[in-house]
Amino acid sequence: LRAGSNILKGNNLVTNADGMKDTGKTGRGVVQEDVNIAREASSRDRAETRTEAQKCVALDIGPTGKLLAPLGDLDFDAAYGLFTEVVQAGVKAQVDCVLIETVSDAYELKAAVLAAKTAGLPVLATVTVDERGNLLTGANMETVAALLEGLRVDALGLNCGFGAEALLPYLRALRAHCS
Repeated sequence: LRAGSNILKGNNLVTNADGMKDTGKTGRGVVQEDVNIAREASSRDRAETRTEAQKCVALDIGPTGKLLAPLGDLDFDAAYGLFTEVVQAGVKAQVDCVLIETVSDAYELKAAVLAAKTAGLPVLATVTVDERGNLLTGANMETVAALLEGLRVDALGLNCGFGAEALLPYLRALRAHCS
């Protein structure tokens, strides 16, 4: 926050029933803990230039860690169900928005966004690309833009991979296809 961020997120990137199965914790409990920590950090921030409305807590949703069928063994409905459980936990924890990040499969991205849209909150989505600027399952920036704009996300972008400077050409390509 002191560096200028307006959005905090919890450490719940892989907090879904499948990702949590060996931890002895529930996704709902972890999401609540993470949101509480982020809210506490936000309330300690004394930045005079931002209002409370400018300090949001995002539900952080990442990939399931599995490939969706037909490439893998997780079907679309099961992925949607995993994401929906996390979104419901975020709504209960009173997050301000949903951040979907680091997804590299367009089909999984669609499941995550559809689940996030059930919250009635702003949805931000970022994807991970390879050195050619494609999702790891092959979709290019034009496809990503069409998918995310068609699903009416509030913001879209890129993250991870190989550094911000190397991602800049792909971000420009993504932007060229966005409204």
